[in-house]
Formats: sequence, C-alpha cells, structure tokens
Amino acid sequence: MKIDMNKNFEEEFRVTFWKGLTARELVTGILALLASIGTAVFLWYFTGIPVNICVYAGLPAMLLIGWAGIYQYQGMTVFQLLKEIRYMGKTKELASEAGEYRETAAVFTMRGSADRAGRRRRRGKGM
Repeated sequence: MKIDMNKNFEEEFRVTFWKGLTARELVTGILALLASIGTAVFLWYFTGIPVNICVYAGLPAMLLIGWAGIYQYQGMTVFQLLKEIRYMGKTKELASEAGEYRETAAVFTMRGSADRAGRRRRRGKGM
C-alpha cells in the first residue's frame, strides 16, 4: 500500500481569493492590466498613434509587472529575492562556515632568524 503524503500543505492547498486566484495574483493581474491600458491611452492621446499599435506598446509594461508579481524562485518572490541579495551584499560575509579552512598561528617565511636579528641591529634596536 502506497500513501502519498503532502510535502508542503501551503503549496498543495492554496488559499484562493477569487476564481482560483490568490490575492497576490489577483492584485498583480489588475495592476498589469491598468499599466497596459494606461500606456495605450497615454500614447494614443499624446501621439495620435492608432489604437491597435498603442495596445501592443503597452504589452511590455503589462508583462514586466505580471512577471514581477507572480514569478517565484526557491519560494521567494522577485522583491524578496532582491531584498536577500541586497542583505548579502551589505554583510559581505559567508552565510555558512566551511570546515576546510584552518587558521594557523605561525606564519611561514623564507627568512631565517639571522636575517631578522640583522634587521633589528640596523634599526638600532639590537644589542
């Protein structure tokens, strides 16, 4: 007998807001549609370009807003991902500790002890 278990309850059973869309997807769709209509009306009103060309000119704005609102990478939205990238850039440290690197107390040098003693004498600190 094989029983399938839900790996992530929140991903399997999303909370829908309207007609199967989540609130974020619905707001993103409305904003993308408004951006497309706004761009088309602006171009048509101020330039006099035919309406069908103005609608095509509004598509890049609509697609960019739609992608930014719906796309997810490793469970993070685009804005959360940019926030994490900014945080990592500010910290400038590793997020995890690697076990391969060991800090040694002694520093290797090619100079012998006689070279160091001669250098001290030249500076007037020896004898």
